[in-house]
Amino acid sequence: MATNPNIKKLAKLTALKNEVPKELANYVLENLTRREQITYLRHLKTIINKRTVLITTSTPLSQNMKREIEKKFYGKDIIYEIDSIGDGIRIQINDTIIDLSMNSFINQTIDNIKESL
Repeated sequence: MATNPNIKKLAKLTALKNEVPKELANYVLENLTRREQITYLRHLKTIINKRTVLITTSTPLSQNMKREIEKKFYGKDIIYEIDSIGDGIRIQINDTIIDLSMNSFINQTIDNIKESL
């Protein structure tokens, strides 16, 4: 049975490689209990989320805009995603979401109007 600090170290090592080698996957599946596997995956997800920024827009960003975003989030893995959010941008960093999309603005405005009635 692995200890929690060792499971956390294993997750950190996995995250450094940006992939899960087959040998490591086999080790985790064959030697860790189900609870330890869940702990390992939770630690791995947390580590990856801390270093990843998700940028969502409704249209592709220009190279200039991407360069500015990459400067702002230097050292982070940036994922660009196209979705129907309306004009604007949504940025997710770990558990924080900065939603500057038109859909969000409209929904907030509607909610504010409802509350004031």
